[in-house]
This record gives sequence, structure tokens and C-alpha cells, in this order.
Amino acid sequence: MPRQFLIAAATALALLVFSPGAARAQSDNGDSSDGFDLVDVNGVSYVTLDQYLAVFQDKTQAAADFAAMDANGDGILTRDEFLAAQGAQK
Repeated sequence: MPRQFLIAAATALALLVFSPGAARAQSDNGDSSDGFDLVDVNGVSYVTLDQYLAVFQDKTQAAADFAAMDANGDGILTRDEFLAAQGAQK
């Protein structure tokens, strides 16, 4: 599957998992949610692989998506990396 589709699917699944009103959630800077807040449940502006995997049933696919978005390969997904991956899918 193309990387962009997988990232879009992971983001869409995160929106469905947390709540019907999640798309209207507010981020810590007051902007409309970009989807990252749905996986950054403790609000520290980064997500570890374990935190990311906790959101998804298909752990293998989620791990692959995480690795694709973790641009510097440090095992931490930042909001900037997440947004860059979303931008790449457009």
C-alpha cells in the first residue's frame, strides 16, 4: 500500500477511536486539532511508539506507520513529524 494511504488510514482510525467530536478538539495552542492530540494523550507534544501502538488494534501496521512518520528515526514522533507526514499525503 502507498505510504500516504497508510498514514491517512492511521489518522482516520485515531479520530474514530477517541470520540465522535474529536475533529473539533482543541490543541494546546488553541488551534483546531490536527489529529496529533488524539495520540498525544498526555499532551507533551510527542508520542512514543508504545503510546502510538496503544491506539490501534493492528499493531504491525501501526508500527510501520509510526516508523514512516518518525523522520529522524529516534523512536519519538513529534507534532512536526506528524504534520509533515500529513502534508506529504496531500
